[in-house]
Amino acid sequence: MTPPNAALSTAAPAKAYRVMGVDPGSIHTGYGIIDLAGTRIELVTAGRISSDPKTTMPERLKNIFERLGELIETHKPMAMSLETIYTGINPQSAFKLAEARGVVVLCSAIAGLPLLEYAPGTIKLSVCGYGTADKAQVAFMARKILKTEEAFPPDATDALAIAITHANNLSLNSINYGPGRANVLSGEFAKGRETKNFRKLSVSDLQALGFKIDGAKE
Repeated sequence: MTPPNAALSTAAPAKAYRVMGVDPGSIHTGYGIIDLAGTRIELVTAGRISSDPKTTMPERLKNIFERLGELIETHKPMAMSLETIYTGINPQSAFKLAEARGVVVLCSAIAGLPLLEYAPGTIKLSVCGYGTADKAQVAFMARKILKTEEAFPPDATDALAIAITHANNLSLNSINYGPGRANVLSGEFAKGRETKNFRKLSVSDLQALGFKIDGAKE
């Protein structure tokens, strides 16, 4: 099976850090892949892995495993990011979500990718500037950050938002990637401020984003 956008797929360019965000689901699993390149967050690809709802759960999980593995092999991300499980759903849906999520975690482990998880409020705050943003606001800001007008499926947009959150996390923590160094924020980050360097953010700003700061009061 040919992965989506296979003809355009390459490894991350030099001095870029490639992140795959995934939004698991038993019918639709969204994915979004971005590059953190210097001061830019750039879109690579996004879409969804869909399964026939008439098929059995094992068949759906097999489809997620195979398609996600193809995407990882084609696009060669350097890290994977997920949203933490939201517990306010009914038990039956939670079980199915947990099974799909387990396949995603397995794919990450097989590929040797670091796996990072972010709470829903942290993702909304990172992308929109406040932790109570709705899905439409998250989708709008994700497209604006990535400078694209393409209308992705909701689960793909969620996956992009998860990936953007990890890219911003890398920027805040000034993590080394390749020969370069990430220490910048997207222009739409931090409540619309034009801040470009994470060192200009206060301790309270960082704590509001969910980061623990050594020596800072809770």
